[in-house]
Amino acid sequence: MSQLRLNILHAGGAIHGTLHGADCDRVIAALSADPETIEELEAALGRFCLRAGGCKYLADFKPGVCNDPWDAGLILIDLEARVIGRESTYSALGHEGEIRLDLGECSQDHKLPHSGGDDSGGDDDDEVDGLYHLAADWKFEKSRAEFEAVAAARRERRRSVTRPDTRAVLFGCLAEFLVPEVLARREALADMDEPAQHELIRELHSSWLMTPHAGLNGKTPREALLDYRHEHVKRDLHYQMLFWSFFRRAPPAVSRDSAAYRDSGLGHHEVVLYYDLVREVLAAYLGHVIASGNAAALNKAAEIERFKQLQQEWMHQGLEESPRRTPAAMIDRERRRMPEAHTAEEEKQVIDHDCPLCQMAADGMFGPGFWGLDGSHMDEDFEFSFYATREEWEEEQRRSEEFHRKFAEEWAEKEKARREGRDGEDHEAIDDELPF
Repeated sequence: MSQLRLNILHAGGAIHGTLHGADCDRVIAALSADPETIEELEAALGRFCLRAGGCKYLADFKPGVCNDPWDAGLILIDLEARVIGRESTYSALGHEGEIRLDLGECSQDHKLPHSGGDDSGGDDDDEVDGLYHLAADWKFEKSRAEFEAVAAARRERRRSVTRPDTRAVLFGCLAEFLVPEVLARREALADMDEPAQHELIRELHSSWLMTPHAGLNGKTPREALLDYRHEHVKRDLHYQMLFWSFFRRAPPAVSRDSAAYRDSGLGHHEVVLYYDLVREVLAAYLGHVIASGNAAALNKAAEIERFKQLQQEWMHQGLEESPRRTPAAMIDRERRRMPEAHTAEEEKQVIDHDCPLCQMAADGMFGPGFWGLDGSHMDEDFEFSFYATREEWEEEQRRSEEFHRKFAEEWAEKEKARREGRDGEDHEAIDDELPF
């Protein structure tokens, strides 16, 4: 009882065939790449199938839909509606988890560890787990009838709604919002010292992020930056790093011609880079307005174009932390779900040369190293945080304040004990609690 009938529906029609249940699991896991065509789905299967020459799981599938269950049941996937229907006794995958990879003829020298950590050997030694994460808008249904009803409704709704072009607003409309705000304050700019200018930049940045925009269907730019797709891209990119680390080969990239690339949410790098873009370009533009002297004579339309030119120059200049990387190239790789791998030269620059393990890592023994932006320099206000809601941010502030309060109390008590000559007793008490 291991074979399943698999139907895959897409905008241009449908195909069907029978596969082993484990292969059907891999097809579902491949939806982590957000494919909308059969070709994109077949390419995404390369994340979980390491056969030489590609997977081609679907090469023998026939056109049309066949709803007759086979052996262990029936699986239906609608790529356009983003709905999965299951009438199966084989497995019950959810939005995230782990599946068995199809290693094919892949070298067994480097492979992902078993999820259970059992190194005892036996028949399962060639079975390796891979991790996947589906976007939150994928929906699972437990029967064919439910699948058909939900998929039809969602397909119609998705076709009737025009998806906002998030980046066209975030990058394309930034100048139209910020330039008039700066020009409205041009008389006061000359008297602003550096801290006052920094505060103005923070204020304008916050205002832009928190102002609803018609091009985003009434959402704010901040909501567009951190919608459900952000978490998905971040998690998916992490799993691509694991693939690369363990198999010593770059994972399959999402095509630039795909819907997944076109409609991709902003990943962690792009959000951090967007923050830096607004801050640095706005600072440069303020400097221009101040230096212009007769700011009252500035033409708004010309100034908007000037701001956009500053944006373009910033996007294509090397980063201070890594000159070979430009913001535009990093964003492109993140949208293609490609990790930022270290070059051999970069790996040597970040290691401790007195550490044998570091030397081994630099020589590639543990796979590639990866480079990234953590956003630790970003302002801590809610507007600039990674929390989806203000309530989540406020709860984190409370936890942080409580942590620092307890730390201060414990530190004060230790200082008091030290002054009174009791610090050795405290150390002994702490040593008694250690588990080793």
